[in-house]
Amino acid sequence: MLYAFAFIFLGHPANDDLCAGAVQDVCKWQSFDASCGSSDDPDSVIMIDRAFFGRMRLGSCLTEDYGHVGCVADVRQLIERRCAGRFSCSVSLPDVELDRSPHGCPPDLLAYLEVEFHCQTGNLPALFYAIIIFIVCRPK
Repeated sequence: MLYAFAFIFLGHPANDDLCAGAVQDVCKWQSFDASCGSSDDPDSVIMIDRAFFGRMRLGSCLTEDYGHVGCVADVRQLIERRCAGRFSCSVSLPDVELDRSPHGCPPDLLAYLEVEFHCQTGNLPALFYAIIIFIVCRPK
């Protein structure tokens, strides 16, 4: 008889101590760099609030309209896969996955990344709990 164990970790905050949110606009040839925890403070991790890629508005990354401001893709899931729950992360532009996102902007115009995140602190041993699923496999 073979026993397989699967662990599913579900978040459960030990406290609701949230650091102030931060928004970063990341232009082409720049990097989104987020850092919350360290080896001295391992209980603080990155949480992504929102992330967009495209030509959202004129500003530091876009200085001309060219008739294409407002084309945008929600890339929160992509950035969460790379950053959420970590102490630090970095996403550099250009990025192949972001460039393939369905933002609707003309390919010859620059797009940029906008990320809003915050740091969440808590007691990590109390932050996660496990549900153990036992699967019994029997030979035929």
